[in-house]
Amino acid sequence: MVKAEWDHIEPIAANMRDADVLEIWLAGHRTPYQAMQEGFDMSVKAWTIMEGDTPIGMFGVSSVELLGNMGIPWLLGTDEMLNIKRQFVRESAKYLAEAHKLYPRLANFVHAGNVESLRWLMWLGFDFDGPIKAGPDGAEFFKFERVCHV
Repeated sequence: MVKAEWDHIEPIAANMRDADVLEIWLAGHRTPYQAMQEGFDMSVKAWTIMEGDTPIGMFGVSSVELLGNMGIPWLLGTDEMLNIKRQFVRESAKYLAEAHKLYPRLANFVHAGNVESLRWLMWLGFDFDGPIKAGPDGAEFFKFERVCHV
């Protein structure tokens, strides 16, 4: 994983996995490129998942408010992330700790049908509420949250 760069957005957006495309559409009728650009622009920290020299995913943490204690974690990727699934899952905890240095509370929403993301979030120790109806189409989402007690 490397620090996210603007040039990483296009290859990920162009090959985004179907579950992520559906989730961002149901959440706010955004395209993969729009969601990637927004995530990158709003993130306090963001990283790109690489397979060799190819960007295959990006994740980060955004701020809810300027001086708030809650961050919004996000992840968007391609099907190629499954090629490095074990490595990514193992390394995720380190990056989650980085996000918790900035925000003791991390929370966001995940589409109820996004099974791979749900598994990843469960492995990282997030708690879930829901499902709730959200987005312009009233799709089912779970709220996920993790609090780091320092």
